[in-house]
Amino acid sequence: MTLHVRVASGLPTRNGLNHAKEQGNLALTLMELIRTFKIRHRPGEIAQLRIGMNSGSVVASVIGLAVPRYCL
Repeated sequence: MTLHVRVASGLPTRNGLNHAKEQGNLALTLMELIRTFKIRHRPGEIAQLRIGMNSGSVVASVIGLAVPRYCL
């Protein structure tokens, strides 16, 4: 089982140059948690986590009227 996680730092409130530090800390925390994560309905299977980080500009907006979602 592979778990894909996407996160963004500094949204909607800017955090200056702290985005890389916050993303790195989150990645390390998630890697530590995944080591002890148990899949109840598949006890013999080990969860895997892939982490990629990107830095740079991003475009964000709210999409939808009935069920609005904040999208990047």
